[in-house]
Amino acid sequence: MGYIDSARMDVTVILGAAQRYDSVAGLLDDAAGRAHMVFGAAGAGREYADCGALVQRVVTETVGQLRSWAAANREIASSLRISAADYADIDARAARRIG
Repeated sequence: MGYIDSARMDVTVILGAAQRYDSVAGLLDDAAGRAHMVFGAAGAGREYADCGALVQRVVTETVGQLRSWAAANREIASSLRISAADYADIDARAARRIG
């Protein structure tokens, strides 16, 4: 006789993880927005006259990377929510069949 291996998911835990990914995404977006507002082209030229353009380019790249990271966190959160909803639906259908 074989044993049936089955996967179990704690939907509440998964939804909590999704919320944390969304929270991180918000923090990253906020950080990117602050960095972009605080350090613009004028500040780069005034405060770093010898290499302002380079510093501005690096800050702009970093802001872009923060925004990409935030977007990735939102995608992960969405995937977790979809998986949790699918699992809950399948589990409910199985429970109805049983009884």
